Amino acid sequence: MRSVSTSAEKQRDIEILPGKEVTQIYLRTDHKEVEDTEEGMTGTHWECEEAFMACSTDEAPTAEEIEEAFEDWFDYAAEWTAPKQKSLAQLQADIEYIAAMTGVELEA
Repeated sequence: MRSVSTSAEKQRDIEILPGKEVTQIYLRTDHKEVEDTEEGMTGTHWECEEAFMACSTDEAPTAEEIEEAFEDWFDYAAEWTAPKQKSLAQLQADIEYIAAMTGVELEA
């Protein structure tokens, strides 16, 4: 997923936030210091192009792997979308279909 990120400080190009099951990865490029334009604001802030993706912690790339092919990883993350999760009704329909196809009788 691609977006423009703003911050009071310049952000890191690669930020990896490992979790127990899911690792969040932020990749940033084209950092620019920009003048504040809102009324009553003086000073500057930082803007950059940001790409985000999440993956299984077991399969997450390292910072070194990303650095070796940063542009490829940035493009991949920019196109990444979160997997769509099924509703409980959809999961129940899947279970009933598999049971019917395999001849398994479900308990009520």
